[in-house]
Amino acid sequence: MRRAVLDGADLTEATFDHSALEETSLKRTKAGNAQFSGTTFLNAQLTGAVLSGATFTGAQLTHCDLTQADLTSANLEGVSLGNNSFVQTQLAGANLTRVDLQGALLSECDLTGANLTSAKLARADFRSSRVAFAILSGGDLSGARFEKAQFSGVDLRKTRVEGASFIQTLMDSVNAEGVNLTGCDLTNSMLSNARLKGALLANVVARQTSFEAADLTSAKLQRLMGTLANFGGAHLDEADLRAATLDNANFDKATLRKARAENANFERARFVRADLRGAIVSGANLTRCDLSHAKLDGCDARAANFTGANLHRTTREAADLAGANLKDTKPTDPDRARAEDFKPEA
Repeated sequence: MRRAVLDGADLTEATFDHSALEETSLKRTKAGNAQFSGTTFLNAQLTGAVLSGATFTGAQLTHCDLTQADLTSANLEGVSLGNNSFVQTQLAGANLTRVDLQGALLSECDLTGANLTSAKLARADFRSSRVAFAILSGGDLSGARFEKAQFSGVDLRKTRVEGASFIQTLMDSVNAEGVNLTGCDLTNSMLSNARLKGALLANVVARQTSFEAADLTSAKLQRLMGTLANFGGAHLDEADLRAATLDNANFDKATLRKARAENANFERARFVRADLRGAIVSGANLTRCDLSHAKLDGCDARAANFTGANLHRTTREAADLAGANLKDTKPTDPDRARAEDFKPEA
């Protein structure tokens, strides 16, 4: 069918296996559960087409426009889709196993729960798309763009994501344990309750990013740029934050037991009720930090700069403060302490 016009036609459950649909127009066509196995689509217009549940295994789609098409639960396993346009396309629950979407445009699409196992997604553009709970195991997302996307609950283990952009992306409850996130941009994104144990975040940009209650145990965050980042209630035990930039960040109630943070910049950061027992912060900049009720017992703080820091009820048993700058630090405020300890009579 070369240059055929099938706009608005009802092709539900039709069979087009091994057909050639070159320059064919299928705008707003109803082709739910249709069979397109081995079919060649070249310069086809599929804008607004209903293709839910359709089968495309072995098909070839080149330079096709699938804007606002409905491919919900469609089977596109192994199909090469890199040179096509997907804008506001419905792909929720679709089988996209081993698809090639390298460099493809998929903005404002719905891929909720889609199966993208071993998919090639390098440099693809997913801006403002919904990718929540999609399966990406074994996929390649290196250099892909997910700005303002919904990425909640995605499992990134065994997935390549180096250099991907997740600016203003909702990534709560993401599982990226042991994943290499080197070079990623997480600016102003939400990673609350994320599982990042052992993840590599060296040189990652995470300004104003929320890691609230995230598990970053043993994570590598060397030279991370996290100005104004939120680590409230996060687990950073044995994490490596050496030379990280974390000024004005929030670590309230976070645990950083035995963490390494030599030469890190924590200027004006909050560590209220944080647990830094056994942590190494030698040479770190803790100027004007709020360390109220923080635990620094056994902490190596040699040559650290605490100028103007609030040390109200901070515990420092066996802490090594040799050479540390404690100028203008604020010790425990007795009036505040009495107010904290006040218990009204029954």
